[in-house]
Amino acid sequence: MGDGIRVLILGTGQMGSGIARLVLEKQGLQLVGAYGRRKERAGIDLGPAIGLERDLGIAVAGDFSAAAQQRGKVHDVILSVDLGDLREGIWPDDLMPFAWEVTKMPGIRIKGLGTNLACFAGVVPNEDNMNRLVERATELERRFGIRLDCISGANSSGLELIAAGVMPSRVSHARIGEAILLGRETTHRKPWPDTCQHAFVLHAEVLQLKKKPSVPFGPRGEDAFGKRPEFEQRGEVLRALLNVGREDIDAEGLTPRDTGAVILGASSGYLNVQSACRDGHTLPHRTVPHGQPCGDFRPARCALPCRKAWDRSLWPASFRDHSEP
Repeated sequence: MGDGIRVLILGTGQMGSGIARLVLEKQGLQLVGAYGRRKERAGIDLGPAIGLERDLGIAVAGDFSAAAQQRGKVHDVILSVDLGDLREGIWPDDLMPFAWEVTKMPGIRIKGLGTNLACFAGVVPNEDNMNRLVERATELERRFGIRLDCISGANSSGLELIAAGVMPSRVSHARIGEAILLGRETTHRKPWPDTCQHAFVLHAEVLQLKKKPSVPFGPRGEDAFGKRPEFEQRGEVLRALLNVGREDIDAEGLTPRDTGAVILGASSGYLNVQSACRDGHTLPHRTVPHGQPCGDFRPARCALPCRKAWDRSLWPASFRDHSEP
C-alpha cells in the first residue's frame, strides 16, 4: 500500500480485530502496528491474531513502551478516568499512582486526560462531573510538572452541555460519533438540529412472504433467549421472514420505513415482520404498496449490523420472494 493514514491497533480482541480487518479493506489507510494485552499473542503475526488465514508481516507487540523505543517513536496517550459510569477507566484514587508509572515508561507521553459517560450506566455529563475531570487534570499537571494538550470529556451525550455554554472551557476535546452518523444526541435520543436521521438504511432480504396465524399454537415455554413473548391476536396476517436476526442486529432498535409494517420478533438468524401488503397483493420484485421497501429499516445505533452482517452481504441485499402468500 502507498502512503496513507498510518493506523496502530490497540487491542486484538473482538473490537480491535474488527477494526483491523476494516482498515485492511479501506484505501488510504495503512496498518503499521498492533498492541495486545494478552501475553499469549505477544510476538505472533497480526494476521492470525485477528482471524485471518494469512500473515501480515506485523508482529503483535506486548510491551507498548518497548515497541515505541524499537521504532524510535514517542507515543502520545490519553488516560481515561472513571467518573461514575463504571464502564472503564482508572479509578480516581488510582489515577496519580498510575500516571506516575506511565511517566517512567520510555517512549510514552501523557497527552491528556479523558472520561467516558452515558455508556454502561447512562450517567449524563454535567457541570459537576466535567469540573471534577478538570480538577483531576489540573492535579495531574501540578503533580508531574506537565501541561496536558487536551481534556477529553464529551461524546454525543455532551452536546446539550456544549450547546448550553456551560461546558468548562478546559474541556477541549469531544468524541462525537452517533450524533454525526445518526443525527441525535444520546441521553434522550433527540434529533439534533440541522442533521439527518436517515443516513443509514438496513436492507434485509425477504426469504418468505406467507399468510400465517398471528398467535402461535400449541403448548409454549420459553423462547431461545429465555423469554416468554406475548402475541396480539390479529387473525391471519401476512408475515415476511427476513434474512437478518439477533446475531446481526438488535431487533428492538429497528424502525420499519413502511409505517404499516410491524416487527413481530426475531430469532438468532431471522426477523419476523407483519407486512403492510394488502389482501390480493403479492410481493413485487423490490417494493410493496406505497413504494416502500418491505425489508428496509432505519436502525438505531444498537441496531447497526455487526461484522457478520457485512460478511453475509446483507447490506444491501436483493429482495427475493421464495414463497407465495
